[in-house]
Amino acid sequence: MAFEGPLRELALTDVIQLLYLSRKTGTLSITGEGAPRPGLIHFDEGFVVGARSAGEISPLGRLLVMAGKATMRQVEAALEAQRREPGRRIGTLLAETQGIPVRDIQRQLRFQVEEAVFELVRWRDGHFRFEETERPQNGGIPVRIPSEALLMESMRRADEWTEMASGDPDASLVPALVDSAAGAAGVLDLQPREWQVLAAIDGSRTLREIAREIGRAEFDVAKAVYSLASGGVVELKTRPSAPRPGARRDPSSAAVDGVEAELRAERIGEALRRAEGLRESHPASGVARLLYGRALVASGEIERGVAALKEAVQLDPLLAAGYFHLGMAAARLGDFGRGRENLTTFSRLPDAPPRDVEIAMRAVQLMTELSALLEEIR
Repeated sequence: MAFEGPLRELALTDVIQLLYLSRKTGTLSITGEGAPRPGLIHFDEGFVVGARSAGEISPLGRLLVMAGKATMRQVEAALEAQRREPGRRIGTLLAETQGIPVRDIQRQLRFQVEEAVFELVRWRDGHFRFEETERPQNGGIPVRIPSEALLMESMRRADEWTEMASGDPDASLVPALVDSAAGAAGVLDLQPREWQVLAAIDGSRTLREIAREIGRAEFDVAKAVYSLASGGVVELKTRPSAPRPGARRDPSSAAVDGVEAELRAERIGEALRRAEGLRESHPASGVARLLYGRALVASGEIERGVAALKEAVQLDPLLAAGYFHLGMAAARLGDFGRGRENLTTFSRLPDAPPRDVEIAMRAVQLMTELSALLEEIR
């Protein structure tokens, strides 16, 4: 039996509640809002067991990497296995072939489902259609979410987002750095997750695109952005803005390669001179501060190098190489806690080279063993 109608007459939240109360099993499809494809919500006796929004949600592998529950090497291995067995789900392969705990996979699968539902319930114009089917058998890791819990959370988010934005939630807005922020004095006092969002703001990506890029909920990204906007750091636009001419943040690749070449040739004095020049000419660049920190460490000024490397990851919280070199430099000082923390963070970032991840994890293991040994003989 089909059940359908326009969203203007019956809101999707009401439809979901009806399906939950009547313990229906089947698929609810939602079209409209100018979406290129319909959204889908799958039910099993009224519980939500799967969902797909009209937009893109962060892939499961990326979510696990960003959450520190898997490495890119493990995800790539599971994807290769999936190419050999096209009918297998990536979550199942990650659990079976890579040893990722099922509970960690379920947590990220639930996040995907929740985000899809939260997006769909914001639709005000469109058409819904529910068709009863047999209990779904997808062969993957099961997710089963009470519809009432989803509805309560979606309404809470909608109310809070409306209050923040002084209007309807809109994930298509584009945050951009305000012109005055580049020359502002002082240091921003932000939480790590706010730094992560700030680092992803480029003046062209929407709130939704940023959320997908960093594997965070749209609502959480919106909260961070509106907090930054209230502090005068960013502004929200209704369309992408072109980068300002001459507003280059990082040094040129040729300048970076020049410092790298001097370090490889062990011409440390020249490397330090060049890196210091880049730091002065690009004060907001994490890359420039990273090169300066590496040159300081190579010259034997490890404490100053650690300080510079800390500044590098503060300027660019997604600068993978910054965490790698900071972790190694901290280990040189015997600060194994900081060393392990930064190398572990490095291994979780999506652009961390697999070979360096192996080195980082070996270093973490050695520091852990040495710390335990020192505790024994204290």
